[in-house]
Amino acid sequence: MRAAPLSRWVHSDHEDWSFNVVACHARAILEGYLFYTYLIQPTNEEVEEGRARITLLQLNDCCSRLKIFAGNPDQEPHFERQAEELRERLRGISYFQALPVPVQNTCLAGKKAWFMDRTQLVALIGMDKANFDILWDLWSQHSHIHPMSFYRMEPNGRGSGLECDPDRAYLRTALQICAGLLDSATSQLVEIFPDVGDVRQGVQSKFSPGPAANQP
Repeated sequence: MRAAPLSRWVHSDHEDWSFNVVACHARAILEGYLFYTYLIQPTNEEVEEGRARITLLQLNDCCSRLKIFAGNPDQEPHFERQAEELRERLRGISYFQALPVPVQNTCLAGKKAWFMDRTQLVALIGMDKANFDILWDLWSQHSHIHPMSFYRMEPNGRGSGLECDPDRAYLRTALQICAGLLDSATSQLVEIFPDVGDVRQGVQSKFSPGPAANQP
């Protein structure tokens, strides 16, 4: 909302209509929605599935930090010990033991944060994989400095920062999709915690409209 052109939530002396400004946020929301939906799914606690999920998250985080601090005498030993402790904990969980060995090895190497792969996660949220891939590729191209983000700009003004039909269409689609994802995430949260349902006011929600100078 703050990055979108004409936003009332940020003071600016100009509007940036380049789609890449919003693409990073849109891709993060889409990816976050996948993981959020995965994490709130019911678990089989007879095999400690919930504990396995959290332990895998912790191991992935630990191994990521270990790579960053490799060679640091103050940090590396700590993360090495913690990673091995988490691996031992994971090996002792029934849910993990039942997974295919190749999956176990990938998890123990700290390369996975989720037991599901991307295809399974997309199926979990009920989204068509082909449509997901198109969105993911489009938003990724504009989140990074890939050719699609800067080629073919001159003919239609796309990517110049000035208002134009292509960027307006990309922005509108991304904002609509993200609004739908956030609405769905809120609905799932209310299902799990019904007591918060009364707080949800939808379009009647009251919040600051931002600086008065930004209002239409």
